[in-house]
Amino acid sequence: MDTLISKCKSVKKPLVVAGCVPQGSKDLKELEGVSIVGVQQIDRVVEVVEETLKGHEVRLLNRKTLPALDLPKVRKNKFVEILPINVGCLGACTYCKTKHARGHLGSYTVDSLVGRVKSVVDDGVKEIWLSSEDSGAYGRDIGVNLPILLNAIVTALPSNGSTMLRIGMTNPPYILEHLKEIAHILRHPCVYSFLHVPVQSGSDAILTAMNREYTVGEFRR
Repeated sequence: MDTLISKCKSVKKPLVVAGCVPQGSKDLKELEGVSIVGVQQIDRVVEVVEETLKGHEVRLLNRKTLPALDLPKVRKNKFVEILPINVGCLGACTYCKTKHARGHLGSYTVDSLVGRVKSVVDDGVKEIWLSSEDSGAYGRDIGVNLPILLNAIVTALPSNGSTMLRIGMTNPPYILEHLKEIAHILRHPCVYSFLHVPVQSGSDAILTAMNREYTVGEFRR
């Protein structure tokens, strides 16, 4: 980040920085003199860019409700929709900037996510990637869970398998409560048999120091 900012400043490029670092560490020396957009203000990025191009420095870091799911976007791959199911998480890892920036778990409703799925399928999307800091924790703040969401989504997908679903990153603590249901969903013909579970450490002592809230044995399971 620092390298890119320095390069842009050296050639007098207008610059907007977004993401977890500016949200969580807005007073960093490297961020002086540039516009920054917080993680919950991404729907105002056009406004920030326009003001920055006029020579103004803009800083939008206020927290608010979840950003809308139907924001205009240009997909890098027109056949892939990356769909956030929640923001934030329930963890308290000792080293994490993401939690510091994004805060506590905030889940989108099942109906809003299913509605978005139907919309992007109509747009011709062939793969839907569910995105999350911890998909296993989905819905705990609104009284639902990940299997409920996944079952609702697959019923909205074309039965001919023309659009596939990929489940995003999860950590062991919460997904362990739903293993049988998740295994059943992963056998669905429209769902990739894939789980992204990041290996943080192979040492229980280190996992405890990191406050990861699971053991090596639970990860293996």
